[in-house]
Amino acid sequence: MLPKLAINPKRKDLREAAERWIKENPSAYEALEALALSSLEAGTPLTVELLIGWARKHTNARKDDEGFKINDHHGAYIARRLAADHPQLDKCFRFRKTRY
Repeated sequence: MLPKLAINPKRKDLREAAERWIKENPSAYEALEALALSSLEAGTPLTVELLIGWARKHTNARKDDEGFKINDHHGAYIARRLAADHPQLDKCFRFRKTRY
């Protein structure tokens, strides 16, 4: 059985953690932006999972407190930030409503 959100306080912190990751790793975020924009221009399918996997291997992102270069759970918020910064990327991602 999955833990309920009410008893999983870490769940609330994902948005803040993703924003902190972006702030602490500006060159990695810029690399994600460049990859996303070039994929859009080339007509290549794009997912946030692909971006995160690429970032792990090809950027100099620093590890966080839990030892992750980039956390999978930040993907939804990174995709939203990319779409906010570059409205043309909005059509590349399918967004679900988040609780936070």
